[in-house]
This record gives sequence, C-alpha cells and structure tokens, in this order.
Amino acid sequence: DAAFRGLESTLHNLNLKSTGQVKLPTAIKQLHELSFLDLSQNKFSELLPDDFGNLRQLTALTLERNMVSSVDPKAFNGLNGTLSSLSLLNNKIEEYPTQAVKTLMHLRVSIVHHRTL
Repeated sequence: DAAFRGLESTLHNLNLKSTGQVKLPTAIKQLHELSFLDLSQNKFSELLPDDFGNLRQLTALTLERNMVSSVDPKAFNGLNGTLSSLSLLNNKIEEYPTQAVKTLMHLRVSIVHHRTL
C-alpha cells in the first residue's frame, strides 16, 4: 500500500469520512504520527485486535455511523497512553465495550450509543 508513502512521519490528521471503507486500510497503520483519525460514515462491522496498535500518537478516533457490532477486547491495544477521545456513536453495538477501553488511561470522552434498526 503506497497511498501514504512519504507521509509516515508528517501526517497528523486524516479524514476518511464517507469513503466506503469496510476495514482499516493497511497503509494507515504506518502513519505513526497520526493524532486524529475520522472513519465516520463507512461500513466497518467489527474492530479487530490491534487494528490501531501502530498509531501510538493517536489522541482522537471517530467511528460514528458505521455498522460496528463487535469490538474485540484488543482493538485499541497500543493506544493506552494517548487516546483521549473515542466516538462510536450510532453503530450496532449493544453494550459498552468495557474490555476494549479499560486500558485507555487517558480516555476523557467516550461516546458509545447503539443505533436501533
């Protein structure tokens, strides 16, 4: 994946809202300086182990209005020292993903609300 080649150490904000993503693009995992990532209004159905693990500078992650029904307990591994804002608003999550967020020491804002279909 060469989509972000050369931006690994300089790209800080990335908005992929409404781009039809069904999973996290591999190229994003190489953006080590990324601090803000918006993946809203896509087609994610699950968050997998270590999906965001390489994004160790990430402070804000928005996954609103996807179709997420499953959040693996290890989905946010690697973000425990940085992530302060997480939004999973309007997804298919039926219960708060306690296991996935319990190690996020700096989490100040966590919005999880399930969408009724």
